[in-house]
Amino acid sequence: FIGMLAFSLPIELGYDTLLTGQSLLIAVASSGFALWLVSQPKLPWLQLAFGALIMGTGIACMHYMGMAALRMQPGIDYDPTLFSA
Repeated sequence: FIGMLAFSLPIELGYDTLLTGQSLLIAVASSGFALWLVSQPKLPWLQLAFGALIMGTGIACMHYMGMAALRMQPGIDYDPTLFSA
């Protein structure tokens, strides 16, 4: 979000507080889970792969939730098919 705060556009820009907070919670939860996972005495490859999937999903969700929190005109539109790919 530091980078987003430095984001400068020639239009008025704001953030939705609730969505920004949810984005923060997603980041903290996925990071906390990943740290918990790697601190286990054993880390089999399947468990490592699952942790990587959770961490990557958390990063993507945090990013897109943070972008959705931007309040500006014109707004940001995403193509769900392209996003899923």
